[in-house]
Amino acid sequence: MSLSTLGTKLRTLLECLDGDLASIYQELGLDYRPRFTPVMRTLSAFGTATVKKVADNAGISHSAASQTVTEMKKAGLVTTEPGEDARERVVSLTDSGREALPLLERQWEATTRAANALNAELSCSLDAVADEAIAALSAKPFRERILAEKTRMKKGKGLANRIKPHAFVVGLLGFLTFWDVAAHAQPATAIDEIAEVIAENYFDPATGARVANDLRLRAGKGEFDNLTRLDLAAKVTSILAAVDGHFRVDVMEQEKPIGATGSGPIRYSFEQQLAHQGWGFRQVRILPGNVGYIGMTNFAHIDFANESDAVKAAVDSVLKLVEPADGLIIDLRDNGGGAPSLVGYLVSAFTPRDAEIYNTFRYRAGQNSEAPAQYYQRPELDEPLFILTSSRTASAAEALPYTLQAAGRAVVVGETSAGKANPGRSFETPGGFSVFVSTGAPINPITLTNWEGRGVVPDIPAASDEALVTAQGAMISELLARGGASPDAEWALAALTPVPVSADVQFAGQYGDWAVRRNGASLILSRGKYPPVELKALGESAFFETGNPSVQYHFILENGRATAVERRTAFGSVARQMRNREPLPAASSAL
Repeated sequence: MSLSTLGTKLRTLLECLDGDLASIYQELGLDYRPRFTPVMRTLSAFGTATVKKVADNAGISHSAASQTVTEMKKAGLVTTEPGEDARERVVSLTDSGREALPLLERQWEATTRAANALNAELSCSLDAVADEAIAALSAKPFRERILAEKTRMKKGKGLANRIKPHAFVVGLLGFLTFWDVAAHAQPATAIDEIAEVIAENYFDPATGARVANDLRLRAGKGEFDNLTRLDLAAKVTSILAAVDGHFRVDVMEQEKPIGATGSGPIRYSFEQQLAHQGWGFRQVRILPGNVGYIGMTNFAHIDFANESDAVKAAVDSVLKLVEPADGLIIDLRDNGGGAPSLVGYLVSAFTPRDAEIYNTFRYRAGQNSEAPAQYYQRPELDEPLFILTSSRTASAAEALPYTLQAAGRAVVVGETSAGKANPGRSFETPGGFSVFVSTGAPINPITLTNWEGRGVVPDIPAASDEALVTAQGAMISELLARGGASPDAEWALAALTPVPVSADVQFAGQYGDWAVRRNGASLILSRGKYPPVELKALGESAFFETGNPSVQYHFILENGRATAVERRTAFGSVARQMRNREPLPAASSAL
């Protein structure tokens, strides 16, 4: 019995076929590999083709076609240029590639004849079996088949079937796929592909070339050897971040559309995720003192050409909800950025129409403005506007406070932001990596620069977890100084700085149908059938209702003991309850 495994047999077959073909091309004086043939045949037939068209025409994966095109560029056989949408590459033959075609076509004919002769010697045609195997694996991937057999083995059922004669070809297909994947994992190749993406797309060509060369030099020194794909992506990201905070390298995962069947996790598109998260609007409410609050986690893209755009409708609704407020706080402490379209639209909600305050993005070819295609119809030009930032605030989330701060329209409270100014997008490499590259840089017309590497510096510094209270205090103080503030403004301001409950006063007890008890540093008050509320101290005898400082409770004290409690609201109502008389101790009877 032969002890050679299926993998050994496949490697032997691959060497017999691919190895001999490669040696023939070498003898002909061509820098050519057998895997180039599907691309060359497609270009010979169509003249030019996108990578997707090459993949579809050749019946191979987009990733395999892309990697093959990259190798052919190095061999001088093809050239590429961006397609109409700039996300796809258009491939065409070079002069050298066209000159090699006649010789290659004769070789292809000889190869086809040899393959037909080989088929005639076999019990079944390799071509027919290959087509059958591809169809079977499309219906049920090889991975699922392996997992199914492992499950059967665990149940003691053994292998479902013995290997059929033509299963050898199925294994061959899997083996060839393995070699494609293995080739992707080579550090030098992966780094070269990442470097090429950066050199071709970074907004500053000189910097892009310098960064690409540095990565290639590091790879040549073995700096990325023996790293897993995830570790390689993390290491490259750390190197690139020193140049531009937006640089990021990730390992691409195979995504499955919603509703798809089969193994693997179900993944939502980024747009679906944003829709499930309220388009980035985490919380919208009116805070005590009539201060509006908008908490944002993302800047979703607005399609101004779509009259029923969901994002624009959401923004308009949010701004309408906080319209009655006397001032507004926009919280961007947990916001990593997003689309410039929403930045521009929000800026227009607080500034005069057509104000020359919008950033201009400069790209390799041309520039455009962050000014919105449509301006907000009812801009609020005078009410106080505070924006909260943290060290996590980045990209588009920095553009909003930077623009409004430079225009003198907003006060920034919190921490200096991340300093990631340059916008861009992700590019996929043939080796299965996604590289985020900055394709442009903003320039503010007032500062004549941007926040890259420096961040947005707050007007009122505060730790991230203290920024909201700090902003509320500053906002309410400004509203009070202006005059005409909400009736609960002073009470709301006082509630921002509670004090400990006096340990020398007895508050606990029953007051009519109100009950009061201590709860550590606060009191708990129950009023009949109403839910219990927490009370925090403003002074020795004054308290406010936690979360609702427009309601205060004042205890009447006598000799260190509360004898009554009054519930007062900032809008003028008062209710009073006396402490219930405690029953006298029962008299003892003398025997």
